[in-house]
Parts: sequence; structure tokens; C-alpha cells
Amino acid sequence: MKRWLLTLVVLLICSTMLPAAGSKFFLTLHGYYMDIGDNDLTKQYSMKKIATEGKVAVAVFRNIFIWGSYSSFPLRDSYDAWSSKAAFNKDVTIERTVGKHIYSGGVGYYVGYFDRHQLAIKVELGLCSITNQIDSSLFQINTTTPAGNETAKQSSIGLRGNLGATYGLLKNVFGEIAVGYMYATEMVDSTRNNLGGLHLSLGLGINL
Repeated sequence: MKRWLLTLVVLLICSTMLPAAGSKFFLTLHGYYMDIGDNDLTKQYSMKKIATEGKVAVAVFRNIFIWGSYSSFPLRDSYDAWSSKAAFNKDVTIERTVGKHIYSGGVGYYVGYFDRHQLAIKVELGLCSITNQIDSSLFQINTTTPAGNETAKQSSIGLRGNLGATYGLLKNVFGEIAVGYMYATEMVDSTRNNLGGLHLSLGLGINL
């Protein structure tokens, strides 16, 4: 079973059990805009990326909650976009996909209400684990048959913070806008690279 499917199954089980125990349970789907910095290992310049993220949160004491989230998206580039292009054979094309996987979790605090036409402000602090799965395919010019494949991986654990505001749209349904930052660095050739970055997000959630 794929990891994302297992995560979904766990969330669905929790969504049926927690309300019966009297706990507040929040499930949110975010679309976010992320500013990703330079990466010396992949030779990628900074870029902007639109992606999605699923988040679950459970109130544990008054207005304090614990939360967890997962996001996965590809960063695609080609030989022509690399800053180190001159170092390669000009008769060769290299296409590469960097699969980015982000796990996050921590504690949070909210002020306000998640009821219809009500506002709430929440602050979240925690850890993030970011992994870049790098897959490269080498082609001779004007061919579509791969001449070789290479894989690599880089990962780091760091800190994440989010500041968000919610507004109740319907009964148990709310919209959310948030800003946050992920700082998870890895040392490459004496240069520290941040695998995270600044992100802005819009979300739609349910409160059970």
C-alpha cells in the first residue's frame, strides 16, 4: 500500500473515532504557493511552486491542539536550465524530476471560533522533514530512448511555523488563509541549503 493511501486510511479512522470521544477534530486541504531557494546539489535556481497539502489537527486541551500534515509534488527541469550546463557534453540532454516530500507536525493554539460567520486566529509551531528524491534520465540529442538513469536523495529535518486565520462558511465548514516558513537545511559543498522556504496558502476545512 502506498504511503499516501495509508495516511488517508488513518485519517478516516480518526475522523470517525475522535468526535465520539468528545474531541475537536479538524481536517483541512490546502493549496499553497511556495518560494523554494537555490539548491547546490541539484543545481537548481530558486523557484516558485504551487502545490497541495493535507492537514489534520486535534484539540487536546482547551484551545491547544496538535497537528500533522503531508505534501508531495514534483520539481521538473532540464539540461538547458542548469547553471552548470557548460560542464556537460552538448550532445546530451538530461531531464530530471525532483520529487519533494514534506512531513510536518507540532502543536498550535487558536483564539476565536470555527462556527459559521465566526473568525479564528491560530499559531502553529513544529518540526518538518523534507526529502528530495532526484531522478535523472540521460538522452542523446534528437532521441527519445534513455541512455542512462541516475537517482539520488537529500533530506533534512528542521523547524516550521504557521500563522493562519479561519472564517466559518457553513456549519462545520471553514475557509483558511495562512502564511508560514519551513527551515530545514543541508550542507552541500560548504554551502548550507534550505530545502524549505516561505509559503502562502488557502485552505478549506471541516470541524467535527
